[in-house]
Amino acid sequence: MASPQPLLLRLVSGEALELVPGATSAEEVRELRRRVAAALDMLPGSIVLLLGQAQLENEDSLARLVDSQDGAAVAVTVVQLASALAGEYRASERTEGCSWGSFTRSLKIEACGEASFYEQDVADRGTDSTSTNKRGHCTVAGSFVTFVFSQDEATSESSLQAWSTTYATARFLINADGNLQELRRGSDTEIEIYTIGYGEGSFPSLLMKQK
Repeated sequence: MASPQPLLLRLVSGEALELVPGATSAEEVRELRRRVAAALDMLPGSIVLLLGQAQLENEDSLARLVDSQDGAAVAVTVVQLASALAGEYRASERTEGCSWGSFTRSLKIEACGEASFYEQDVADRGTDSTSTNKRGHCTVAGSFVTFVFSQDEATSESSLQAWSTTYATARFLINADGNLQELRRGSDTEIEIYTIGYGEGSFPSLLMKQK
């Protein structure tokens, strides 16, 4: 059986990431991801590990993936910023009653950090609704995603509609599964509550990453 090979961990910036003890191909990906996340003060769900162009999954065994290179270090890229979060995160619920009340939240993050957040709330059989499109960019620090944006908001009551533009910031917590939870403004711990219609149902925010 081949001896474990040392791993050379590098951030996307090219900076080396040193772990103690040093990482080797004997580790399971799940444990390596946990140690990398701890070193960067992040949650494991916000870390992506790349071997070449291939993304390493928790179930993978580095020993089986890494070919013998005569003891030379094997390069593994650590992705930790918005590029690791790229994709769509979505929350949606509706009532089963006659009001047709519902809410939808959809956060889309591009690898470059640009992002958009769509919000829709519907009540009273669809005659009273609000939809908001927020456009801006995301940054990541620890387990928090900060979204700085401008928004165009349309409010309609029956046949009347009005538009307005505002600028603000929203923050999301990256949970252990890599999904996002919107935080209440000004808090690092309180989760935002999404409400259907006129209080017909309340749900802690949980935006699931879409496949």
